[in-house]
Amino acid sequence: MFISFCIECQEKKKSSVQKGLVVKPVRSETIFSRCQIDSFNFQTLPDGEFKYILTFINHFSKFCVLRPHASKRAEEVANTLLPIFLTFGAPVIRVQDNGREFVNVVVSELSTLWPELKLVTGRPRDPQSQGAVERLNGVIQDKLKIWMYENQSSRWTIGVHFVQWQINISEHETIKTSPFKVMFGMEPKVGLASTVIPPNMLGNIRTEEYLDTILQNEAE
Repeated sequence: MFISFCIECQEKKKSSVQKGLVVKPVRSETIFSRCQIDSFNFQTLPDGEFKYILTFINHFSKFCVLRPHASKRAEEVANTLLPIFLTFGAPVIRVQDNGREFVNVVVSELSTLWPELKLVTGRPRDPQSQGAVERLNGVIQDKLKIWMYENQSSRWTIGVHFVQWQINISEHETIKTSPFKVMFGMEPKVGLASTVIPPNMLGNIRTEEYLDTILQNEAE
């Protein structure tokens, strides 16, 4: 309270604020317009040759794809991104924490592998978007540690796929639904567990014929 009413204190506070670069908020109008890419390291707990986790985020749907990779070389980053783009489609604009020079090298590598692909390097991320990605990275690491503890396994290259699934099927605070539903227009399925069949009967089903019989009985 004293500081808030102290004129001298307030003047010093104003003079200490530095004017930096004004960054426009990142906006996406369509599901494939923009993606964000980050990478964080697990060098203290390598799994074979793998020491990093690449995080690909569809900015519109918040759908994420997590992939282990061995190094942060532009060639390897491009090789990790290519299967993602060929599965889900490539964005128009990509944003990455690494310097623009590094991003340009990655884009060049992608163009070599896929000549038809044309990407635009995005502007620097605004603090809100930056914070969202950093929080996601924290969530990934926390969930991965839980998976490793519950499964008594240090194979985080396997666990990262289960973490990806958990994040994508959970409601996102920004879009108020799951990234999976935004991406695919439907709720996620877990095989027979997503049907109306009682859980105690699932273990007995081995063939499609038997499945049809049970579903018919359940419908009646």
